[in-house]
Amino acid sequence: DKKPDALAVRMTTVRDWLRVQEPEIARALPKGHDAAAFARVALNACMKNTRLLECSRQSLMLAVMEAAALGLEPNTLGLSYLVPYAGVATLIIGYKGYVQLAGRAGTMILADLVYEKEAHKATQREPERFHVKLPPAERGAEVIAAYAVGSPRGVAPHAKPAVWLWREDLDAHRARSRSWQEYVKDHGKVTPWITDEAAMQRKTCIRGLAPYLPLSPQFQRALTVDDAEPMLPEAMPFIIETPPDPQSALAEKLGGAGVEEKACPACARAGTGRFGSGGS
Repeated sequence: DKKPDALAVRMTTVRDWLRVQEPEIARALPKGHDAAAFARVALNACMKNTRLLECSRQSLMLAVMEAAALGLEPNTLGLSYLVPYAGVATLIIGYKGYVQLAGRAGTMILADLVYEKEAHKATQREPERFHVKLPPAERGAEVIAAYAVGSPRGVAPHAKPAVWLWREDLDAHRARSRSWQEYVKDHGKVTPWITDEAAMQRKTCIRGLAPYLPLSPQFQRALTVDDAEPMLPEAMPFIIETPPDPQSALAEKLGGAGVEEKACPACARAGTGRFGSGGS
């Protein structure tokens, strides 16, 4: 009789483990999630990326249970991803996962990219209002900036925290990414900075915005789990909208930094004025 190959044996082992662990997965999942469906999604992730089957069983178990605790199905809709790193299965949170976690706690997050031909304004207040989005065929190919805006429940529009990052800042963050560093060493490796660059740029802004939002325990846990993409350091230039109340904790923390402005031809054509040079 022909013996089953090693990959088939590993797949069977993972399938059996997920079936046995369904009660534990059910306890970890937030209310309203189905454990059997979650287990099927996790198994499908392993089938699509068989390198996960080569990872240690302990790391794969931990990554699946962490995804369950956050209620973010892996490798589905960009919520989270199971990624193999040197024999270790790692849970990576997608930007849509962060948006969903914030939304559960009553905070809406908008994260978007600015392309080279789009009129915009790097401002400390509501950058989305000055961003004139164009169709893909007209906006140009190059991303020049990204921003994220948080809308906590009950906060006035002028007090919404915001982060603006220029392309140089995004590339600097990418260079510190573990997955990118692995890719630079070996172009055969897979990194979301290649396969899903736009999503990673949005995620970078959201993580920079996180310290200025009211975070739920799940959001805080996601930041801790998502250690493959470190938080932006204090020195990273970004722009934060501060509420007008000087006594607020946010105003005290940020100190009211200004933004140097320069002319923007695209903005002038669209009637949106000027945009900042990205000073902190």
